[in-house]
Amino acid sequence: MKSILFKGVLHKRFETKEQKKKRIQEKFLNDYKNYQFKKQKKVSDDSIILNEIKKYLGL
Repeated sequence: MKSILFKGVLHKRFETKEQKKKRIQEKFLNDYKNYQFKKQKKVSDDSIILNEIKKYLGL
């Protein structure tokens, strides 16, 4: 469903420079937080595996 502003002009999302900058910053921040979370989860998984190996070896 397309909305029409004026005859022959399709409605698009118009943003000011500030709105665009804020939207891009929020998207980057969310992506960075997801990356850090995945990185932290991987490190914790690796440390759990290493601790189990040490337990089996008696170290």
